[in-house]
Amino acid sequence: MITFIVNISCDSTNELATVDPLELSKSVGGVYQSNPLKIQSTENQEIIVLQVSSSKSQFYQAAYVLQTEKIDRIIPKSTSQQSILFKNGILIKSDKKWIFIGVDTKENGILLKKIVDKVGKQNISSHLGYGFSKTKGEWVIDTGIEQASAFDYLGEFNRANSISKLPGGGSETCTSGGPGATSCSIGDTIGPIGTSCSVTCSDGYYACCKTSNTTCKCIKNSAD
Repeated sequence: MITFIVNISCDSTNELATVDPLELSKSVGGVYQSNPLKIQSTENQEIIVLQVSSSKSQFYQAAYVLQTEKIDRIIPKSTSQQSILFKNGILIKSDKKWIFIGVDTKENGILLKKIVDKVGKQNISSHLGYGFSKTKGEWVIDTGIEQASAFDYLGEFNRANSISKLPGGGSETCTSGGPGATSCSIGDTIGPIGTSCSVTCSDGYYACCKTSNTTCKCIKNSAD
């Protein structure tokens, strides 16, 4: 296993501490969030960020997933308290660095440059991929992510799905999106739980949103 180690000087750490996430969100056009986050990678070369519920501390209330061809740097399991959410990405303040996770688009390239100008190049680690999805639902925090894919976990353990939907898996038949679509979204309310998801894809992939297990992801276009 390859381990990626970053050495940060005291000056860099002090500079990181001086950037206020709330003020940064206003200057770069994002939504500030203070809910605790859990970050980890999966065997399928995905990065998943799980957000603890504002009202039910035993549950996650949202998940953000970046799909990549290959994660270029090791993402150790970590937690964070502050983040800034964008249309197609999320900026997370960790103990030592800002972490940007988002789909590889021209718009995110411009956004990332603005962020770097504010926080300093040495204080940010960026991860871009071919798909970025947002999912709302309810997942028990004690449930570990043991699946190879983040989407298997999100579909199988979303409590809204367990009430009246099929758990996990399912075919690739899209309720919304499909070949040619670069984005899609779906939403539903199951009993007291609202569940929804959306995804944006870069070139070479299409967006697929399925109500069978409330998952939204990008699928590689088939060869002509």
